[in-house]
Amino acid sequence: MVSDSGLERHRLRSRLRRAGLEVGAAVDPWGAEAQLDRVAWGVVVWSAARHEAVARDLLRRAPVPPIVLVIDDRRGAAAAAGLAAGFADVVRADADGVELIARARAVGHRSALARALTAEAGLFRELAESGRDLLVRQGPDGAIRYASGAAREILGWDPSALVGRRAPDILPEGDPDDPAPRVHRVRRRDGGRVWLETTTRVLNDPAGRVREVHTDSRDVSDRMRAEAERASVTRITAAVAEGIAFDRLADLVAREAIILVGAESVAVVRLHGDEGIVLAAAGPGIRVGDGMPVSALPAGGLAAPVAVEGALWGMLVAHDLDPTAHDGRGRERLERLAPLVGLAVANARARERLVALATTDPLTGLANHGAFHRRLGEECARASRTGEPLSVVLIDLDHFKRVNDTHGHAAGDEVLREVSRRLRDCGRRGDVTARVGGEELAWLLPSTGLLRAQEAAERLRAAVRDREFGVVGRLTASLGVAQLGAGGPADVMRRADLALYRAKEEGRDACVAWPQEAVTEALFD
Repeated sequence: MVSDSGLERHRLRSRLRRAGLEVGAAVDPWGAEAQLDRVAWGVVVWSAARHEAVARDLLRRAPVPPIVLVIDDRRGAAAAAGLAAGFADVVRADADGVELIARARAVGHRSALARALTAEAGLFRELAESGRDLLVRQGPDGAIRYASGAAREILGWDPSALVGRRAPDILPEGDPDDPAPRVHRVRRRDGGRVWLETTTRVLNDPAGRVREVHTDSRDVSDRMRAEAERASVTRITAAVAEGIAFDRLADLVAREAIILVGAESVAVVRLHGDEGIVLAAAGPGIRVGDGMPVSALPAGGLAAPVAVEGALWGMLVAHDLDPTAHDGRGRERLERLAPLVGLAVANARARERLVALATTDPLTGLANHGAFHRRLGEECARASRTGEPLSVVLIDLDHFKRVNDTHGHAAGDEVLREVSRRLRDCGRRGDVTARVGGEELAWLLPSTGLLRAQEAAERLRAAVRDREFGVVGRLTASLGVAQLGAGGPADVMRRADLALYRAKEEGRDACVAWPQEAVTEALFD
């Protein structure tokens, strides 16, 4: 309570105390400022009309308690001016004590409520600022009015820098009629991206117009990365189990690894000593077939070893990592993909071994009877489409039974292996060589006419005759040659067999070519 009269101060203090109000201090105008610094006043009753200017100066301080100004009634518009200046209330000097007390009590009550609301608002603001969720208030025009402190960690923005910006520039617009959380990806200030799960609430005024839009966004990047990793590993695992071609699987691994690791490019590399060959690649700067010295792995890159059946086979290499695109666990993710690549390689090798067992003669390493006839059918169909020639040579070792009877079956097996090696040496890439009987071999020559096939058969006959077979000594072979005609696979094999029979009849160690026009004559001879 402030008054420039000691008697007035005494009277006002008595009245206020009788009304149940606690009076902390009663001072003159010149002592009021010092009292404000020492005493926590709820309301100031300023009953010093002549020193109103001092009270106005106090109003400019922050914070000060509400001031009830007692004015001289003769000043006319003083009441309006006082309220405009910021006084909590204005009371005429000739008002009775009841009115003054009532107004002081009302101002004190409002002041206490305001302090309580301010304190509660501070608690809520502190809660919002310390939370991990990004809370945003938007105006009807989409301008941001408030952003919580989580904006620094989630978006890399200072909250104050977001105020006034349009929210859709930061957070994608959602459906105001759909309260369900939505997951979306937004760009950080540093250029990186983050996954958010956002809930939107629209506040309308009584007329139904949008007053504010509140959003609560939670960083779910770790969850999305974990889900993406599980989905990626599931896709790769399914591809491995399906047994797709290794080059397709390696491409799949490279593409998936780019997303999981957060790299510009990823390569699947097969090691050969200190250098590797890129078998699959995704992203710029790396191509299939490129050489990659192991020592040239760039700084900041990642590499995970790929082992196959216990031995180092190659590696997964990630280049140009984006530090804002992942959470620093790129190496762990790359190392989880590497065993799947190793498993795919092991599966491919196992399939190759199974195919080899099913299609290869175990003694000679040549194609077996079934594989030869499958290839014969395929090559005959291709020759019919393209019009290119196709020839078949049948080979039979002369007097091979004597070898087994004289030197034993082990020696006979070695002779068959050696003849098979000489046959492969005479063949070209794309030819098919096979063991189709006990000592009978077959040679399929695509894109080869009868004359050239007979010349090739003569080279093989000389290769068998002119070099000894160890303890067995010298051996000879009889060969029959035929070219594909209109009769198809069975016909060309029949004519090659007739030619072989004719070579045997002519004294063995011979090569006979059977022309197509001689088929009928031979069949009915």
